[in-house]
Amino acid sequence: MAAFRFRLEQLLALRRVERDAQGAALARARAAEDGARRHLRETAAQRARLLAEARQGGGAPVDIEAWNAGRADYQGARTQEAAATDRLRAAEVDVQRAQGAYLEARREERVLGRLRERRREEWQASEAAADQAALDDIVGRRRGGTGGIRG
Repeated sequence: MAAFRFRLEQLLALRRVERDAQGAALARARAAEDGARRHLRETAAQRARLLAEARQGGGAPVDIEAWNAGRADYQGARTQEAAATDRLRAAEVDVQRAQGAYLEARREERVLGRLRERRREEWQASEAAADQAALDDIVGRRRGGTGGIRG
C-alpha cells in the first residue's frame, strides 16, 4: 500500500505559516491598541486632575502667573489627550485590518486543509477498493477461477 501524498502539501504548509504570521501581527496590533487605550486613560486622568486642582482655589486671590501656568498645563494635557485619542483610533483601525488579514489567512488554510482531507478519504476508499479487488481475485483463484460456481 502506497503512502498518501497530497500534491498541495507545500502550499498548505505555506498557508499555515501565513496564518501564524497574521495571528502574530494581530496580537501585536491588539497589544498596541491596549497600550494606546491605557495611555488615553492616563492622559484623561491627568487632565481631570489638573482641572480639579484649578477649581480648588475657591474664592482665594488668584496668582496670575500660577493661573497661566496651570492653564498651559491643562491645554497641554488636552492636546496630549487628543493625540492619545488619535493614536487609539489608528490602533483600532490597525486591529481591524490585522483581524481581517488573519481571518482571510485562516480561511485559506482551512480550505486547503478540507481539500487535503477529502483527497485522503478518496485515497483511502481507492486503497480499500484495490485491497478488496485483490482479495476477490485470490478467492476466485482458490475456487478454480469459476467465480465460485462449481460445475
